Amino acid sequence: MIMCTGCAEAGCHASGTILRERRDYRCAAIDVDAVVRRLRTVVFPILAEHGAAPDGPWWRSQDATGFVAYDVEWPDADRMSQGWTAFRADPRWRAVAGDLTVQVETQTWHSG
Repeated sequence: MIMCTGCAEAGCHASGTILRERRDYRCAAIDVDAVVRRLRTVVFPILAEHGAAPDGPWWRSQDATGFVAYDVEWPDADRMSQGWTAFRADPRWRAVAGDLTVQVETQTWHSG
């Protein structure tokens, strides 16, 4: 059974449930522009091709640390799993993966 991060509700991904992932990135402040550019030009178009609806990004810098966040809406848990698998295998992503150092925290929320 797939459960939302922090969710203890059994069966929370029943039919009709929409999932929203909140993805928070932490990087060097100097890399914020590059991360935002990569999201807009590479990540978001690929995710959209695989059934996701990305929203954002939002960013800020504090001291030497940069923070970038965006949301991804998926129609259900199966599409989310399939979409991320297809995304990771996409040659456009593989060509740029690992160029920037970021720490990623993901939370999955549900509605419906």
